[in-house]
Amino acid sequence: MECSVCDLRGAVQACSYCHAQICEVCGVTCQRCGKPVCPTHVYKTHSGKMLCLDCQEERKAKRERLRAKAEHDEAADFDETLRPDSHDSGLSEDEALLGSVRKPPPPWKLSLYAGVVGLVAVLVLLVAPGLRQVPLPGGIFLPTPYFLLVIPGAALVWGLIGLLNEEYKEDTARCVAGLVLAVASILLMVVAVATDPSRRAAQEAADAQLVRNKMTPQQLNNWRNEKLERYRQ
Repeated sequence: MECSVCDLRGAVQACSYCHAQICEVCGVTCQRCGKPVCPTHVYKTHSGKMLCLDCQEERKAKRERLRAKAEHDEAADFDETLRPDSHDSGLSEDEALLGSVRKPPPPWKLSLYAGVVGLVAVLVLLVAPGLRQVPLPGGIFLPTPYFLLVIPGAALVWGLIGLLNEEYKEDTARCVAGLVLAVASILLMVVAVATDPSRRAAQEAADAQLVRNKMTPQQLNNWRNEKLERYRQ
């Protein structure tokens, strides 16, 4: 009897489902149970395995069971986290929910971090004087340290909150460290403003203008001639 699939070769077996006669080339053997199946009743998995319909259904059912079990275990773990056993922890459900919420960082940490950032910023200004002025439209320049004072100011506030709050009494030393950094940053900001080369140059120019305003026409003319002679040299 010829193969019902190719009609060329002789049939050697029959499909386990439709009982169609198939040859050794057209027929497929299930790689799980060994049943012979025709190309119509075979299932090819993503990994390339050839399975009969029964094995594929068992495989699908097992996968669904594993997925359901994993979801159930995950839900149980989450529920256990939110509602711990009252005999073990002594916490109510509301307390457990509040405990699972992420707590904000303590004041000492905010103060210390802000103090370090402020100190680094002012050291950069002291090393690079050209960064101490912010150019604005209209030829106006604003001192950069005035803007950066917000950082050590925040460190100062958080440090004081930590010191005055009894809840953070054990972190007093850390709060003091943040306050020290904040005060040091503020003092260095003042130094950066006072020693700004452009500010000093503007003050010298203003002083020179006051002196010129008090000169007589003859003195002003002599002053201009002296300046011209210097540039010519």
